[in-house]
Amino acid sequence: SIPAKYKKSSYNYQLRKEAEEALEKMIDAALKDNIKLWVVSAYRTEATQKSLFNNSKNSDGLEHALIYSAKPGHSEHQLGLAVDLNKASSKAHFENTKEYAWLKDNAYKYGFIERYLQGKVFITGYGFEPWHYRYFGIELATDLYKEG
Repeated sequence: SIPAKYKKSSYNYQLRKEAEEALEKMIDAALKDNIKLWVVSAYRTEATQKSLFNNSKNSDGLEHALIYSAKPGHSEHQLGLAVDLNKASSKAHFENTKEYAWLKDNAYKYGFIERYLQGKVFITGYGFEPWHYRYFGIELATDLYKEG
């Protein structure tokens, strides 16, 4: 379980051990730079993902849900390697924050990459999610960062 100091909720967020350890190092490093990061979502069960997808579909339509909410069995959150940080909402404009700028420059150093980049839906299949980071390990994350 992700320790309380890395989240603002009492929810029992979880990641695979290696990803969780890297996340804690990343959040601690950010804090040293006066950047506050916290977890708002991590591992999800199939039932949770189904509920989130259905809620998105019911409120915004199927087309929107398919771009902004993965179908059950298709979410990186179900792998235990993905984490949403600070504000998981397009309306929050996380991309305009100093926290996002720090992540753009540093997340790869801890093995994480921003998964759903702006303007890349044709590659990823998902809309821009500046809060969604996936753990790949430092070596692969560094390669992906350098390749853009």
